[in-house]
Amino acid sequence: MKPILIMGNGPSLAQVDFPRVAIDTFGMNGAYRYYPELGWYPTFWGCFDTIVARNHAEGFRAFIADPRTATCRTFCFDRVTDHPKLNVLQPMRYGVHPFGRRGPGGIYLDKGNTGANCCQMALDMGYTRLILVGVDCSYVPVVDGAKQTAADRLRMQRTPAENPNYAWRDYQRAGDEFHPPNTDAYHWMAWRNLRAFALRHPEIEVINCGGERSAIDYFARRTLETAGVYGGNES
Repeated sequence: MKPILIMGNGPSLAQVDFPRVAIDTFGMNGAYRYYPELGWYPTFWGCFDTIVARNHAEGFRAFIADPRTATCRTFCFDRVTDHPKLNVLQPMRYGVHPFGRRGPGGIYLDKGNTGANCCQMALDMGYTRLILVGVDCSYVPVVDGAKQTAADRLRMQRTPAENPNYAWRDYQRAGDEFHPPNTDAYHWMAWRNLRAFALRHPEIEVINCGGERSAIDYFARRTLETAGVYGGNES
């Protein structure tokens, strides 16, 4: 099976020893801020949240164009740059749609959240063993420092001292805008849809390496070591 580590940015991502990762990886959203200081870059990266993409457009452009960025392909619903590394998925329909392949006429059907869309991209690229980490679905709806500015968005008024939703304390910083988590509407249904797809396709395996920090019980649980993320020891 062709494995890939799908890295959400939830608390369980903090357990990853990035230099030891020995398989392909898919990072996402605001984690781009940390790759230069880690001295490590994922194989692929994606952002499928239009509010986040527009709010971080300048940062995304710099990240994608930076010659240090070893990430070979990036994915987004917004054309934040014309750089050849960026793959823009358009047109598309908003919603939480089943997993599969591209729809009629090349339309891409949104899977509901960035992590799920990264899984779909991995499937489309031929990966058959999706290993999840940082996909925790344990969101605190409104963290310290956040203020609702519209029905569909929050804005960080200040960088919080702690952020229980993410692996990094300052993942969301003053000025960042983002959707409320909407876990029931856009996260749980997406992961149920991925489970349903995997059950219909026995060649597809999905593993959750989030440990106790991940609330998702739809997939087999392993550690990063036993899932073979660090090379060998796969069981």
